[in-house]
Amino acid sequence: MNKVLLTSLLFFFSITFSFAFKLSGELMDPDGNPIAYVRVHALESNYGATTDEEGKFSLRIPEGSYRIQFQHLAYHTKVLALEINQDENISVQLIPRDIELEEVDIEGGKKDPAYAIMKEVIDYKKNHLKQLDSYSCDTYMKISLERDTLKKVQANNQVSFTISFGKKKKAQDSVLVDSVSVDSVSVDSLQVDSLQVDSLQVDSLQSDSLLPGRKKIVLVESMSSTYFDAPNRFKTIVRAYRNIAARGEEGSGNYGVRWGDEDMPVYRTQSTNPYIFYQDVSDADFNFYQNLIDAPRLGDRPFISPLNSSIWQLTYKYHLDSAYMVDGKVHYHISFWPRNVDGPYFKGKMIILDKVFAIKYLEFEVLPSGTPYFKRFQMTHHYEETADKRWLLMEEQYVYEIKDGPNTYYGDNYARHRDYELNIDLPNNFFKNELRRTDKDAFEKGEAFWAAVRPVALEENEIRFEQEQDSVNAFYLSDEYLSEQDSIFNKLNIWNFVLTGIQFRNRKHRLRFYFSPLLEQPNPFGVGGYRHSLSTTVVKTWKNYKSLSVSAYGDYGIVNKDLKGHMNVGFTYSPRRFGRATVRFGDQYRLINNNETITAILSRGNYLNKVYFGIGNRIELVNGLLLDASIDFADRKPIDNLALAQWAEDLFGTNNAPQNFDLYREFLIDISLRWTPGQKYIMEPHRKVNLDSRLPVFTLHYKKALPGVMGSDLNFDYLSLNVTQDVQLGTFGTSKWSVFMGKFLQADNIRFTDYTFFRGSDPFLFVDPLNNFQSLGPTISTENAFFAGHYMHNFNGALLNKVPLIKKTKLQTMGGASTLIVQDGNFFHSELYAGLGLPFRIRMQRFKVSAFFVTSYSNLDNAIDTQFKFGITLYDSIKRQWGY
Repeated sequence: MNKVLLTSLLFFFSITFSFAFKLSGELMDPDGNPIAYVRVHALESNYGATTDEEGKFSLRIPEGSYRIQFQHLAYHTKVLALEINQDENISVQLIPRDIELEEVDIEGGKKDPAYAIMKEVIDYKKNHLKQLDSYSCDTYMKISLERDTLKKVQANNQVSFTISFGKKKKAQDSVLVDSVSVDSVSVDSLQVDSLQVDSLQVDSLQSDSLLPGRKKIVLVESMSSTYFDAPNRFKTIVRAYRNIAARGEEGSGNYGVRWGDEDMPVYRTQSTNPYIFYQDVSDADFNFYQNLIDAPRLGDRPFISPLNSSIWQLTYKYHLDSAYMVDGKVHYHISFWPRNVDGPYFKGKMIILDKVFAIKYLEFEVLPSGTPYFKRFQMTHHYEETADKRWLLMEEQYVYEIKDGPNTYYGDNYARHRDYELNIDLPNNFFKNELRRTDKDAFEKGEAFWAAVRPVALEENEIRFEQEQDSVNAFYLSDEYLSEQDSIFNKLNIWNFVLTGIQFRNRKHRLRFYFSPLLEQPNPFGVGGYRHSLSTTVVKTWKNYKSLSVSAYGDYGIVNKDLKGHMNVGFTYSPRRFGRATVRFGDQYRLINNNETITAILSRGNYLNKVYFGIGNRIELVNGLLLDASIDFADRKPIDNLALAQWAEDLFGTNNAPQNFDLYREFLIDISLRWTPGQKYIMEPHRKVNLDSRLPVFTLHYKKALPGVMGSDLNFDYLSLNVTQDVQLGTFGTSKWSVFMGKFLQADNIRFTDYTFFRGSDPFLFVDPLNNFQSLGPTISTENAFFAGHYMHNFNGALLNKVPLIKKTKLQTMGGASTLIVQDGNFFHSELYAGLGLPFRIRMQRFKVSAFFVTSYSNLDNAIDTQFKFGITLYDSIKRQWGY
């Protein structure tokens, strides 16, 4: 095994150091300004690079004759013939697209001519919005992600490293490498899971120093068919896809079809890596002809386009930088920037073509105040005119930086569209609900395929990264490695028993087993005092994403000498339809009301003893309609015969007294139907991914207790309806509302454990306003009809970002109302609240702390109550919305 590892390492170094000569240089415009992000490519080869912010580039290339291509969205492509037989440094000038001829004089008065031009663009934009009914095109996409590094580099001729395999340390080995240069090696600790190379020593530095650099961690390529239907419907069919991630970087939010073990390097589907911005046309539909640009990956509110029909002069300033004549057509170069730097605005420049007043080129950035995640975010778009005078997006690029804790991540997301087919005929339901589909063989395409379809060459560091990771993955998939790693993983030591748990895995059969560690077993706050617990989980996964899981839990009470526990068995039999069958049984102390106040949730008055057996099944009947049905048989017993711990008596007081009732049995049928009209989704080879809907979501819930079945005592029918919706109100923020109503159709024999509960309020604590009340007092329960309604609006800074000084605080205004009507005693409760929230970020997780003023009225005491409340909520990066 040691020889295999050493051979792999030497292969990596041979790739890194095999380039003979260095070609470097800088790219400038006609005025001598550096041009960043120019793609430098040696044609008929895979050698390439990209200029940095100073317009400089560097790449290693073997001896030979080459045609070097320099390509940028805003400049004419240039090709130079070079003979490489030594290190070369060149200076290249690029000419902006279509501005080779003399400048056009435009007479302007006191007002900048750009405003008159922009008015024409806005008047013409309806034509550009309606220029196409439909189209299809091929889309190539490349996503590159790097992380900054800072490593100590020493001056000598030796690269030394230490190999550690798993938890078995090997002897130190050294490899002699002649004339290693910083340009040809990423100076970083090369870590491949259990294989680590440290302390690189490079002779190209004059003295010891800390060298800042970037480490490639993710490279994604995809080839897709993109379809469009006016006015704004898109669909993508992924024909080929590959996601190359450095070992140890897969945990950055990637999800995919993983076969049995998260560490196994299998193909990945689309990524939810939080550092990747653009993977699909629906992620970034920056159509500036629209008034508002909805980009939830960038910010909480839609961005105002500089071509907004009604408020363009109120929100932006414009300046005509220059105008050039080409083939009798005038090209206007216009800069734009927001009047208010705090808000959802852009800053940049555009090239407008006279007469047709179409956008030919865009280069813009999002101001830091408009995005909570990005330290820097820049975009470029390039459009070309077709033979029938239509303007189509050909290239787009997104370059950004994300600061996350001590690390800075650098993203470069590039897409090229080609082979457009216009006004195509597609089936009526083609765009209905499916936004993206991945072909089954999309992950099986080899390097020959990518070399043939790739419109831009990979850069030198991308080639090296690809080759290294392919070699690493081949090694990690070897039977020898998998067998040894499972053996190491399954070997037990004292820390497994105490801290991490006892684990076993067999990746060949995709089987995992887990047993809880000693640290998790004690429960000093259990019902009746100290309880000692044990838990275990077994998971078996198949290639087709089906899975079987078995989990068991048991605990023993020292004081009352009682043994409790439960077991759950689940089988996912249809991943594409969310089909999962479950069996469960147990004898546990369970909560009566799962949504109690903090002061009462753990009191022993909220517990009973439940002995139960149940079966369930969940399945999506048709798209958007999810059925969840179960049958449960249970004995419910009081716990008033238990000896309770003194700490619970002291903490909860009178609330700690257990409920006193006679044992009863229940045979319950529980059916829930959740309907999402027009459910949008993504279909992958072995599963379906549902997306959030902007339409109301309906949940119908029915419960039936059957008397006499297996000795069941209860007899009732219960029906409820819950409707929720999130509404984006343009730049004015987001509204959320929910309605919850229901009643017992008949309740011949019912117990309080099946009542409907409405959570009471805690002092000073503001809780989820779409499901709870802030000033209700004690928890309310009912066996009769009820109606609960909630509404909340978050302005997301739309009000305060116009107030001087205050806008710098990033405070957000929020407000809402709730009401509750219960048939018992004609009870009525209503409340209003308004507050301020302060968003902040800890690494990639966003939080918002809030303070609210709440006023309420209840006919229970005919009094108006006022109080202050404080809360904290999280931002859901998957749903792209705040909890409230």
